[in-house]
Amino acid sequence: MAFNFPFTSRAMTQEVRKYPKRYGLISAMNIFPLEPITSTFVQVTNENGVLTVVPAAERGAPGSKTKRSRQDMKIFQVPHFPVEDQILASDLQDRKIVVGGQEVAANLPGELAKREHEAARRHAITAEYVRMSAMKGIVKDGDGTTLTNLFTDFGVTQKAIDFVLGTAGTDVRAKDEELRAHIEDNVLGESVTGVECFVSSEFFGKLIDHAKIKALYESSPDVKDLREFYRLKTGGISGRVFNPFGGVTYIEYRGSAPLTTGSERFIAANEGHAIPSGTMNLFSTFAAPADTLDEVNDIPSVTDMDLEDGVEQFVLPIFMSAELMKHGKGVELWSEMNILPITKQPYGALVKVLTSN
Repeated sequence: MAFNFPFTSRAMTQEVRKYPKRYGLISAMNIFPLEPITSTFVQVTNENGVLTVVPAAERGAPGSKTKRSRQDMKIFQVPHFPVEDQILASDLQDRKIVVGGQEVAANLPGELAKREHEAARRHAITAEYVRMSAMKGIVKDGDGTTLTNLFTDFGVTQKAIDFVLGTAGTDVRAKDEELRAHIEDNVLGESVTGVECFVSSEFFGKLIDHAKIKALYESSPDVKDLREFYRLKTGGISGRVFNPFGGVTYIEYRGSAPLTTGSERFIAANEGHAIPSGTMNLFSTFAAPADTLDEVNDIPSVTDMDLEDGVEQFVLPIFMSAELMKHGKGVELWSEMNILPITKQPYGALVKVLTSN
């Protein structure tokens, strides 16, 4: 009897995008919102410290008449993140699953839903990893390879502030103010309502245990609440939050990603990365079409979906399809995501913090 696979690539793509990929603090806070484009390349131009990012034009199309030096303009290919999988007949034969409390024979729709969920999770972890890398001014591939460094590529030195938290006499308030002032003074043409600093557990612990910080909140009438610290619970993360002086909010982030070379922490020990909050167009995740005839030269569809409230920032431009194997042995599954997170003002918006002791 002939077997007809009942699921189209469009149906599978819609389903895999709907899975609740609530993974990662950066995605949960929607710091790098999606910006779909029709090209697989973007042109990045440095103009007075501001990176202007536009999709690269087709060959033969009219170009900009403004003359720029070669070192001020680069073209980047949007990284391609594919995931391959397969469902074999042997994966279903003689297997039982529990549905609604009842034991039933394993079936293709149920197994496909499981594999779609796994693919969505893998893409979500990848998205968080590359977005966190972009917060450091780096564009990385899924295996940890650095594709570009916006600081070195455009001849900009990243601002770094050593809080020296191991020294009791360090003026932590002055360090906090230096951080806030650098971002507010150097982010151009944007609104800035505050500063968010994502730090490792080691940095956070040394910050709240510093003698001058302890003296600050021990004398507060709200000392009990300050000692317990508010925990930000979103994106599968539960990190402590502290705002000692009103301008900079320090957020503990313990996230990590499994790479082919081993697990990699999003934030190294005793370090952190600060960005401005309340901006309008400073951070973007450019989403390119899938490498398939269904989306060639077209904007990836990520907005025509019926989603529950509060899930929009987790939607990723994942494309998924399936193809029957020879002799009906199974189904090959393919999913991919093509995204490029970019920070458009790396010098002003991306500040590294650390404590050297």
